[in-house]
Amino acid sequence: MERSALQEKRAAPWKYLYNGTSRDESVVGCASQLVTPRIEVIAMIVIYRNGVPTIISGWRAWLIMLAAAFIAVVVICLTLGFALTLMTLFLFGLPLAIVLGFVIQLFQSRR
Repeated sequence: MERSALQEKRAAPWKYLYNGTSRDESVVGCASQLVTPRIEVIAMIVIYRNGVPTIISGWRAWLIMLAAAFIAVVVICLTLGFALTLMTLFLFGLPLAIVLGFVIQLFQSRR
């Protein structure tokens, strides 16, 4: 049972990003002739659900990638801010609390 071209394209959609040809096909040239394949950049997200690929491409894929990058930057900044706040508290607050504890102990009345 052979697969049709459409079934083949649905099974492995990333193979057909380069001008409609498979990535496995090679470009043959001689030493005097420089042959470079034309590569088009296509934003594409492939999601598999129950073995069926769902392809998101074009501006929707760019928008999803931009939103994911924005969310990652926000999470990283919040994590870094929290870490810097804790470091500042431990670096300055803890020694200050220890010094104040000693000073208060010096001025307490002994009974």
